[in-house]
Parts: sequence; structure tokens; C-alpha cells
Amino acid sequence: FDAVMEKAGGTPIIIFTGIDDESLARELTRRGAHDYLVKSMSNPDSIGRSLERALAHRQTQKALSKEQALLGALMDNLPDKIYFKDLQSRFIRINRDLAHPFKIGSPADAEGKTDFDFFTAEHARPAFDDEQDIIRTGTPRIGIVERETHPDGRVTWVSSSKMPLRDAR
Repeated sequence: FDAVMEKAGGTPIIIFTGIDDESLARELTRRGAHDYLVKSMSNPDSIGRSLERALAHRQTQKALSKEQALLGALMDNLPDKIYFKDLQSRFIRINRDLAHPFKIGSPADAEGKTDFDFFTAEHARPAFDDEQDIIRTGTPRIGIVERETHPDGRVTWVSSSKMPLRDAR
């Protein structure tokens, strides 16, 4: 199974077998099989539905990969400082342009950190409070001017827009 999954390159794998073993079915789908069909319980309709779901899943994965590549290109090349944070105001992703003033080697190095790791409390506390208010109310802040105070004493001013991104929940 692992050898087939490795060679499949994203092609959905449907297990079609004579072995009616629910724990094996769970294990193989956990490891990447798209579906597990038992021959004695299958018919042309169930096989067709499984194939349709597998093809739809593959199309969705291709579309997702394309969108991820587009977002990656934007994040890597825009000359603006872009970041995403979680509900606790921890960075989950920043772009290259923001990594430089943070004096970190890679944008991934900011993951899990907060403004308190990169700025003085004079800037970090109001920024945190502002973000928590945005999360609580859902009201964005567009074009606000913020004073940033850095640990080395530098002061910078930025025009910032902050908005909540919500999922279905």
C-alpha cells in the first residue's frame, strides 16, 4: 500500500478487496486511501459513487494547490508587510518583507511568536488589545497609523489595515 501511495503522486487510491475488515479499512483510509470497498458489498452504483467522489476530491486538491501557489507568490513577492495571526494573536504566517525588520532568517521563524517578541510593550500591548477587539467584534481597522517601538530603540510609523478572517464556525 505504501509503495502504491508513494507512486500515485496525488492520484486517489480506492481499495477494492474481498477482505471485509473495518479496522483495516480505517487504517488504510487514515494512511491516504480515498475509499475502501468490499467486493461482496459493492455494486456498480457504489463503485461509480466512489469513483465520482475520488475524481471530485482530486479536482478540489488541484484547485487548492493552485490557490496555495498563488498565495505563496503574493506572500513572497509583495513589498508590503503581511501577516496572519491566530485567536491568541500569535503569528501563523508572515511574508518575507516582514521577516527582515523582525531580524529573523525565515518567515517560518515567526510562527507562534507575538508582537511582544519583536517590539517593546509600548507597541505590543495596544496592538494585542486592538487585535483582540477585532476578533471579538469582527470590525476591521482600515488605514490606521501605528507607532512601532522596537527593542533597539528605533521608532517606526506604519499605515496598517487589520481585518478578521472567519471560517464557517
